[in-house]
Amino acid sequence: MSVNFDKPTTWENFKELSKGVQEEYLRHLAETYNANATNLAEMFGMSVATVRRHIQSADLDIKFRVGHSMNAEQRDAWERFLHSAQECIAVSDMKEEDKAVEPAPASMKMSEFSLCFTGPINVEMVANSLRHILGDEANGEVKVVCSLTERC
Repeated sequence: MSVNFDKPTTWENFKELSKGVQEEYLRHLAETYNANATNLAEMFGMSVATVRRHIQSADLDIKFRVGHSMNAEQRDAWERFLHSAQECIAVSDMKEEDKAVEPAPASMKMSEFSLCFTGPINVEMVANSLRHILGDEANGEVKVVCSLTERC
């Protein structure tokens, strides 16, 4: 398994990388964009706590400077980086605490969500996103709406 340091990767792919490559990838993102655990959680579609737990449990040699965040130029570069794969999950309308993809308490069940991918369609990425969110045991109704754009 390998990773392109100039492209975002999925949480599943990241976890399959060796410890050294994980450290190198995260270090590259921290040095290039001043990315922190919150930014990584945004990229992976996971909660900050999940990202921090993984870093700790995998014993990754990565430290984020407390109180440091991206400046406007770094944030713009980060946004371009995130969209370089031309696929993004539309979560902009959610509150920060709702962005986590963590199991819900037993008294609450997910009833609806939406995903938005732009750019060249990668069917495998869409299927993996659904599998990640729903799991393999889900049942219900799936509606697919696709708006294609003409290429110039």
